[in-house]
Order: sequence, then C-alpha cells, then structure tokens
Amino acid sequence: FAVMVTGVGSRVLRGVANLGHRPTIAGDQLLLEVHLLSFDQEIYGLRIQVEFCHRIRGEQKFDSLEALQIQIRDDIDYATEWFDAQGEL
Repeated sequence: FAVMVTGVGSRVLRGVANLGHRPTIAGDQLLLEVHLLSFDQEIYGLRIQVEFCHRIRGEQKFDSLEALQIQIRDDIDYATEWFDAQGEL
C-alpha cells in the first residue's frame, strides 16, 4: 500500500506498508509494517496513524529474501511515482 503517516512531529509523511502475514519468512502473525519514504530517524515505539491511500499489490510469497527485497524496492519506486502523480495530498 501507498500510505500517509501522521504522528511523527507536525509533518505528514509518505510511505509504503505491508499488512499481512509475511509468507516469505513463514510468518503466522498478522502485522502492519511501514517504511517511510525519504526518512531516516529512529521512531520505534512511537504511536503513529497510518492512512491507506492506494493498493500497490497483494501479498505474495517470494522464493528468496533477495527476491522480496527487489520487490520492496520496486514497490517504493511505484509508491513514489504514484504520490508524485497525485500532487499535494
């Protein structure tokens, strides 16, 4: 998903998120994982609000962690382009 995140200072941040069970690493717990675009701060433990803006793809199981990492980079590129096409959200 392309997401908008609030709760990190006064800014609204763009990101990508996965909501699912992480089948590539045999996950069994439902998790929400969010990667913030152009952001490099430690915010673990901070309560944030995540707004789902656009579905990028469904959950998939990949043959390797390397294949998953490549797909995540592609998802980040897609989300960045999608946000840029939307203008100011």
